[in-house]
Amino acid sequence: MNGRTLKRHAIWPAALAVLLTVMTAAPAYAGGAVISFNPLAGELPEGIALDHHGNIFVTLSPRGEVREIAADGTQSTVATLSPPGEGIGTAGLAFDGRGDLFVADVTFDPANNGVYEIPPGGAATRLPGSEQIGLPNGLAFDDRGFLYVTDSLQGAIWRLSPDAQPVRLVQDPLLEGDGSFGVGVPIGANGIAFRQGSLYVTNTELGRVLRLPLSPSGAPGALQLVAERPQLIGSDGCQFDVLGNLYIALNAQNKLARLAPNGAFTIVATAADGLDFPASPLFGTGQGDRSTIFVTNFALGHANPADAHPGVVSFDVGIAGAPLPRAGGF
Repeated sequence: MNGRTLKRHAIWPAALAVLLTVMTAAPAYAGGAVISFNPLAGELPEGIALDHHGNIFVTLSPRGEVREIAADGTQSTVATLSPPGEGIGTAGLAFDGRGDLFVADVTFDPANNGVYEIPPGGAATRLPGSEQIGLPNGLAFDDRGFLYVTDSLQGAIWRLSPDAQPVRLVQDPLLEGDGSFGVGVPIGANGIAFRQGSLYVTNTELGRVLRLPLSPSGAPGALQLVAERPQLIGSDGCQFDVLGNLYIALNAQNKLARLAPNGAFTIVATAADGLDFPASPLFGTGQGDRSTIFVTNFALGHANPADAHPGVVSFDVGIAGAPLPRAGGF
């Protein structure tokens, strides 16, 4: 743990105060909304996932909640994993091949911190050993059914499997944050995506994208720096399209960026397009929306919460998203 001590942190008051100084306020909401939430009720969405039926699932972090939004717009609570306001709350989401939903919950308390599995219609169960992940954040499956979790606090990537304890696959200074966001803990490794035998991970505070190759046996290779630039500060969730472009939510910059395999960097959307502290992008899976990318608006950083616009917005980027691996299940 690099000498860091896990303890409870009063994240939300500190985060809101500091982020007011590191980001500009978002303008009036510009449209493209798929779902809108109530900021006064703490409905701030961070993670996002889609099931095979096209239903949208989001984590409402300050409430410790996972919520489902059906195709007809009906909303229902799937689970509440931690008390409202404890730690950061619920974060990354991912489905496995069986349709079970996996959720990161960040409380800094070993009693409930970790990664949870929720079967369809069932109760949430914490994966044994996942309480040792300091700040479980982004989730991604590989093509063999292993689940990978970024640890923003420890600067690490963990691997979870159904028949073994969690393994800290790699811990590296390249994955560490420097505390520059001032939220009480460093925010390093964050978004994660799997492509062609490698994991790609963002570093939020240091503006990096890194690649971790995996051997056929699953052994990690050397961590590689893909990109590092000021324009990547605030890199949060990330997703690939079928051409290998990586789409990255730049939370504090209110932008969605595209990083091409050749290193070309393009801004796809901004606050003027409706982004409000974007956290997690995800491509649609339906017949008509595979080139549509859905983005959660985490909507932090407003002096007056009533000015925030939490929700999910969408953009057609003209390129289909890469199908997410959903082999096997836990």
